[in-house]
Amino acid sequence: GEKDNDKKAGEVLAKNFASLADFYINDAFSVSHRDHMSITSLSKYLPSYTGFLFENEVLNLSKALVPKHPMLFLLGGFKFETKLPVLKKFSRIADKYFVGGALANNYILADGYNVGKSLIDKDFKITNRMLNDKNLIPIVDVIIERNKKQQVCSLDEVSKNDIIADIGPATVELLKVYIIEAKTILWNGPMGLYERGYTQSTIDILSLLAKQVKNKKSTVIIGGGDTVLLVHKMKMQNSFTFVSTAGGAALDFLAHGTTLGLEAILKSGK
Repeated sequence: GEKDNDKKAGEVLAKNFASLADFYINDAFSVSHRDHMSITSLSKYLPSYTGFLFENEVLNLSKALVPKHPMLFLLGGFKFETKLPVLKKFSRIADKYFVGGALANNYILADGYNVGKSLIDKDFKITNRMLNDKNLIPIVDVIIERNKKQQVCSLDEVSKNDIIADIGPATVELLKVYIIEAKTILWNGPMGLYERGYTQSTIDILSLLAKQVKNKKSTVIIGGGDTVLLVHKMKMQNSFTFVSTAGGAALDFLAHGTTLGLEAILKSGK
């Protein structure tokens, strides 16, 4: 009933669990986007509330939904399927936004450049409107793998056998201009092929963001499993305004202003 998504069995299980308790508290924000019995069914049968961690996630992620301007949105990672709703929303909310990671390869390809053997999302096509958005910060250089060695090059220097592995130092310098100006910064997803060790641009940007927070210039909100993992690896979890514990649930909340789990709790009070 919990994992096989058998609704009837899930409801029976929820009623059985509910008979053993007086209240239901959901403190598992990171899975609150899933339609599981423990997330969406228990609240039908018990007085229901969020836990402190859940509440903290909602309060802090909400700062990105009503940001102080100028706002900067940074998006990395790979699949457009999971990232597109939040990209659409914050390309409108943010004053400037940047798309890095493997997502950027689709933009680079759509702009007429070679991406070689780089990872691209073949199920998604960049529209002219997306490509020519005046609020989109461009990539000006990249780090590539060529013959098992890495080097920095401009977009027109990428050849058919290269792999784009990270954004380049000139692009990080360009981002620095907008980071310094921003009062609110939201970031989800690494800028390079994290799993292959390409973390330099992500580390450089984290350092820039930490400086903004330290100097009380910006509110910085960070989410996404790989990005957060690197934050903890660098022991920087206390260097930002908020570091989310969630991946998909954070994306859902940022895109829609709610999650299935939150909606279930709100309905239980009616």
